[in-house]
Amino acid sequence: PELFDELEKRHPEYKFIKTMDFCNSLDDFYTILGKAKYTISFSDQETWGIAVFESLYLNCLPIVPDKLSYSEMYTEDLKYDWCFSDKVDIVSDRINYLDTLDIETIENIRQTNLRKIEKNVSFDNILKYLKN
Repeated sequence: PELFDELEKRHPEYKFIKTMDFCNSLDDFYTILGKAKYTISFSDQETWGIAVFESLYLNCLPIVPDKLSYSEMYTEDLKYDWCFSDKVDIVSDRINYLDTLDIETIENIRQTNLRKIEKNVSFDNILKYLKN
């Protein structure tokens, strides 16, 4: 959470919401994502990154570390080097880069990442596995 506080200082034009502080339900979570421009993950661990790709489906661009399943699921436009010592600095740079892009380019990035996720994640296979 401190990383988000620091990020907010560097980007006062944005309000950074820590969903764990505001979400009491899945509806709350989806409502926040539906209004957001970016979802940022500083995670050291994740479970398939489901919340992050849900944000992509709600027109919110994720900014994720280039590790875990994120490395396979997202294009370079949306990833940051997690080994960088100042994660806030590198994420801030990613925000600045994405903010320079026009709407058509942003939508192209979003669609490319959605296709990549759909190619890598087969919900049919997951359901078959769970049934066995």
